[in-house]
Amino acid sequence: MAAGPIAGCATLHIPDFPVPPAAGLKQAADEHAEVNLYVVRDQGDQRTYFGTELAPKGVLPVWLSVRNKSAHESIALDFRDVRIDAQGRAIAEPERAHAPVNTAGEQGVVLVGAALLSLPLLFGGAKMLSDSSEIKRNIMAKQLYSATIPPGGSTSGFVYTAVDPAAQTSWNYEMSVILRAVPVPPGDAGWHYIIAF
Repeated sequence: MAAGPIAGCATLHIPDFPVPPAAGLKQAADEHAEVNLYVVRDQGDQRTYFGTELAPKGVLPVWLSVRNKSAHESIALDFRDVRIDAQGRAIAEPERAHAPVNTAGEQGVVLVGAALLSLPLLFGGAKMLSDSSEIKRNIMAKQLYSATIPPGGSTSGFVYTAVDPAAQTSWNYEMSVILRAVPVPPGDAGWHYIIAF
């Protein structure tokens, strides 16, 4: 006798995040690159594209896209060079992202990997263990990773930052991205892009 699906159980399907509308993008650009970001503040969109509402749990997803405008040289995006500063205070160095920090005094911490997935109660409301696993897998799959971007190419993904859920109306951040030519010349400070959101 062949086993069939269990009645009432459905696999959670979380769709890919579409390219945001141009009207909602924040941008910084020069002759080297174009950097765009889009903050997913809407809790309905968070449920749709992440399987859970992240902001009430202290996490804000920020979509980041980098396009190489050069016709001849590749550029390097190192995730360690992506920072989020809260209210003018530089506190979001990715090196600090190993710990799940989520307090009002530490807004803006970039969350990666295990730090993001270990936040308390992040997946406590998932109706099934398999849903929780799919939510975690999806969040990691959508994360921005370091990349070498070829001439005319682009890369995109999410940066997740810790926020104070009680202060949603007063979130005030800047994202800073440093890009470099490939190969990286010794002592090169790179190109710096800052976008307020």
